[in-house]
Amino acid sequence: MKPASGLMDIRNSIVNCCPNLGEQMCSLAGRASDLALHNTETRLARLINDLSHESLAEMIGSVRVVVNRQLQHWKQEGIVDAHRGHLEVEALQELMRRAEDIPRKVSV
Repeated sequence: MKPASGLMDIRNSIVNCCPNLGEQMCSLAGRASDLALHNTETRLARLINDLSHESLAEMIGSVRVVVNRQLQHWKQEGIVDAHRGHLEVEALQELMRRAEDIPRKVSV
């Protein structure tokens, strides 16, 4: 076995075992860079600014279509204003009330 061939075997084994390793390493490097270079306010503002309907759906275990439907419903009620990729909260107290709403038990 040639040394180069042995290295290729190791590389292929790593790639097969951890297909997303490179992506995860880049993500960690970016996160470390953000932590070192930016304060909490900047990082939080960037996160909120970059949220898409799809990423919101992922966070709550739903899908983009359902999130869009709910946002449109809230827009009709005047709770949020969603337009051109921006989401503005118009009625914060109402949104907070709904966030704290505890589901009622259904009697069978």
